[in-house]
Amino acid sequence: MKTLKIACTALILLAGIFAAACSSDPETEAADRVEIDGLEEGLHFPYNPEEGVSFSISTNKTWSISKSGLDWLTVSQMNGGSKLPATITLSAAPNDDLERSGELTVYAGAHVQRVTVTQDAFPIVPTLTLDGLTDNTLEFEFSDLDPVTFSVYANVAWTALPEELGWAEVSPLSGERKKRTTITVTPSANGGDARQGTITFRAEEMEPVVVTVRQTAYRDDPLLTVTGFGEGNTIEFPEVPEAPAALQILCNRNWTVVKEGLDWLTVTPESGTPSAAPADVTLTASQNTGKARTGTLTIHPDDPALEDVVITVSQKAKSLEPIAWWTLTDEALKKYSGDNWLTGGRMFADKPAGTTAYGQWNKVNDAPVYTPEYIISGDGNGHYAVKPIWTDDNLEFTIPVKNFAAGQAVNIRYGMRAVAKAPKYWTVEYFDQGTWKATSTKEFIYSKNQLHLTATYELTKANAVTNVNETARFTEAVDDGVIRFRIRCANGTCQVDGKAVLTEPSAGSTFRICQWSTKDLDAIAFYLVD
Repeated sequence: MKTLKIACTALILLAGIFAAACSSDPETEAADRVEIDGLEEGLHFPYNPEEGVSFSISTNKTWSISKSGLDWLTVSQMNGGSKLPATITLSAAPNDDLERSGELTVYAGAHVQRVTVTQDAFPIVPTLTLDGLTDNTLEFEFSDLDPVTFSVYANVAWTALPEELGWAEVSPLSGERKKRTTITVTPSANGGDARQGTITFRAEEMEPVVVTVRQTAYRDDPLLTVTGFGEGNTIEFPEVPEAPAALQILCNRNWTVVKEGLDWLTVTPESGTPSAAPADVTLTASQNTGKARTGTLTIHPDDPALEDVVITVSQKAKSLEPIAWWTLTDEALKKYSGDNWLTGGRMFADKPAGTTAYGQWNKVNDAPVYTPEYIISGDGNGHYAVKPIWTDDNLEFTIPVKNFAAGQAVNIRYGMRAVAKAPKYWTVEYFDQGTWKATSTKEFIYSKNQLHLTATYELTKANAVTNVNETARFTEAVDDGVIRFRIRCANGTCQVDGKAVLTEPSAGSTFRICQWSTKDLDAIAFYLVD
């Protein structure tokens, strides 16, 4: 019995080893079997197919289909298993445009088959239409200089050829299919006989479309045409003009240009004689070193039958250069003030380079008892903040100056917003001849208790930005020293929302010095002004 058991055991082990050896033999593994019938190397559809194209897949592997550039092709089945043959139908949508093509790819095991699928173009009848013309004709007077436009639309690409039109500019001279294009025709003045030309539009397999362009003969009627200025007969120069402005004066009489209030403008030439061609007049403005300025140019023809042309010419004021500037961005606040503000309420200006200008929050009250907390924004809004606040607490600015003349004006700009329980009324002040003076004041009445008070401005709504723009004129000269401003809480008992009369600072009475609501100013800025 023992011998039989041993023998049986040996046979079982040998059978296991043999079976294992057979299962790992590559020659015994099932090979990929893929049969795809009815799918040629290239498939072609008419532009308006009445039926689809079918093919079959028979494989012992899972399979899938992908499309590239074939949004117009519907595939009835995109993937399948290995058990049963599958019939796939390809259906193409009708084509109303140019010939199109894409690639279909079939994956089955290691087998990959790619097929290019194309569809015929729609049999387009080339057409081109013109809008904005009467009888495909443009008519110009001999004196016309202004451009005229019309539009072209075609279902094919096109070109345009001007002929006998050396006296007019035509643009553009080509266009894309299925895109409306505006054609501009700009004539020159005619000093002779009537003239005519054509613009011929052509496209492949299309009859040419011809536009006739005519201009009347010269007549010795009194004529004055001036071009080159803006709407409302205006010309505006920047503070530092990069180039002259130009007028075109077409006049068949003698003419002159008369300036008023324009000693900063050079006109070349200032007069002209009768001509059938326009004269180019150059206007050259000098750099403006002061306030905005304005004057008038009058083009006067030497014929009572003609009216003068009057043009208003202006120039922007000299740009203000700040004498102190605190950039109100999160990054700048942290870089230039950082812990100095957070621990002591002191902020340092970042412009002009090397400045020692600074701002300092001053808590001036011993009672009631409160301790200011200083905050720098971290939400991308760029603001300095303080809480709580009480009457006469202020943010004071000290700005170094040299050769600061008596009568010099200084402009301060910033934005302010606050929460509902923060103080409502604020005064902007400057230190002059030993005393603090308000830049401007208004009379206000606090609605809750009818309190009358004086301040520069009020905060009208919680978290709404007030754009502050105030100017102070100093009567005292400073050869080499400092000037001082402050933003002072006019009354701590009146809160922004007007709902209560406070007897002590609210713990949440936060106000913020911030950017203007218009985003035109992202700083606390001080400027010297005239």
